[in-house]
Amino acid sequence: MMHAAMSGAAARHPRSLRALVFLIIAGAAFFWQVRATSALQPACPLTEAEARLCALLQGDPTTRLPISDEQVGNLRAFYAARNYQLAWEGSTLSLQQANAARSSLAAAGKDGLDPSEYRANAAAPTSPEADILLTEAVLRYAGDLGTGRVALVNRGSDVSLPTPQLHIVQDLDVALSQGKVTAFLESQRPSAPEYARLAAALAQYDGIAARGGWNALAPPRLESSAKDPAYGQAVLVRLAAEGITLPASSDSEDLEERLATALSRFQQTHGLPVDGKLGKQTLEALNMSAAQRADTIAANLERWRWMPRPLEARYIMVNVPANTLEVVDHGAVILSSRVVAGRPSDPTPILRAEVRGIVVNPPWNVPSKIARREILPKLRRDPQYLEKHDMIVKSDGQIQQLAGPQSALGTLKLDMPNPFAVYLHDTPSRNAFALDKRHLSHGCVRVQAILPLASIVLAGDASSGEATLKDAIASGATQSIPVPGPVPVYFAYWTAFVDDDGTVEFRPDVYGRDERLLTVLHRGGPMRVTQLEAGCAPGQG
Repeated sequence: MMHAAMSGAAARHPRSLRALVFLIIAGAAFFWQVRATSALQPACPLTEAEARLCALLQGDPTTRLPISDEQVGNLRAFYAARNYQLAWEGSTLSLQQANAARSSLAAAGKDGLDPSEYRANAAAPTSPEADILLTEAVLRYAGDLGTGRVALVNRGSDVSLPTPQLHIVQDLDVALSQGKVTAFLESQRPSAPEYARLAAALAQYDGIAARGGWNALAPPRLESSAKDPAYGQAVLVRLAAEGITLPASSDSEDLEERLATALSRFQQTHGLPVDGKLGKQTLEALNMSAAQRADTIAANLERWRWMPRPLEARYIMVNVPANTLEVVDHGAVILSSRVVAGRPSDPTPILRAEVRGIVVNPPWNVPSKIARREILPKLRRDPQYLEKHDMIVKSDGQIQQLAGPQSALGTLKLDMPNPFAVYLHDTPSRNAFALDKRHLSHGCVRVQAILPLASIVLAGDASSGEATLKDAIASGATQSIPVPGPVPVYFAYWTAFVDDDGTVEFRPDVYGRDERLLTVLHRGGPMRVTQLEAGCAPGQG
């Protein structure tokens, strides 16, 4: 009867029925929205301190807290999970952890970070405002250690690295309850031994700078230290400041020989042509201050914080400034090779990719920029240029260099898909590997030991796959060989690194990446500040 009546009413008043249905649905939606909001945003507690803390997180118009944009969401999540209880006061354990956190923040300099950025000298938290500020500083410091201080947008358009995943909000809450805030912060630091060695080097050079550094050297006035022994001794004193020492001697002729030996060591560890002479480049490197060297180390520590962690058991690491490649297997280097990387106008990017296959006798599809900038002007001057260099124009208009002895990619290419279309490959211009300055390519990386590298990727070691690869090369045909599993490749930018024996090495900042990074990092750029917006709603619940 009721159903029939409603059906009749619906027939007579369709608009009224639709309005009624709409009101029922809207009412139900509002009810569930209120429930969800109440669950996500609990009412502010009744205690005075906790109510004040909640109001601050809401965005108290009477107080503007210097909170970094990145941490607003983290702060709200952290305190909401604690039901807005203060984190750093209220118990002996909380006060102990506050002191431990402040000590860790004060020691941020050991990672090349600026302690003042984390308000390390702030007073102990005795108010909700101070509690929030200490939490924000700890979360930000943990994030800076874990993924780097410089946001991805500031790293550069030619950087492609997976960002390490952190759970700092939950982990800090657990650490507080267990009294392990110091261990929590230490655990955010990269575990790679290279990072620890660099941090030790930073302490060494910061210490030298704090003691006054070393004296700058004027250009030599005479052609040899035999004629100016006082100057030669001054150079030896400068070299000794970085640990390059030789037995003392009063013989001027012996001084000349010892000076050449010491300068050669310095040149080897600074990526300079090794001739044992005090030329312009060597003098410029010697006159870089200890503070400048410390900044270089700090920039490299920052880039290590961008890296995935832990690194894979086996990976290929290309150090672009040093023009070197290493294959690392469970911490041991199983292959080293010289490489040719991008020239300053065509910098090799910073990236992680994976070798997915090996192309044997690869043709070279000339990128449009290279064709426009280099090939076409040569073709205008010489109409036979393409034919002379085994090049053709494909149906889509792209210029391709055919596989063969002239191919710019040589006989092997390691295929590693990535946003920049760069890869590891062979080259017919093998004389370039003998040069000291090898930043000559268009961005891809030419590998001197390409055959053993391809063998490692294909068969697991530097020799087992060589026969297969040589047979494929000898066929002259272009073919793709799949690899058993993807092999990670890192194109990195290490201008400072430490050898296993503790020797600190530097390389020239060929692309100016250090300089750009340090303008943001140095050691502490301006922190972006915001006023907290509404986060919890007092009175609901």
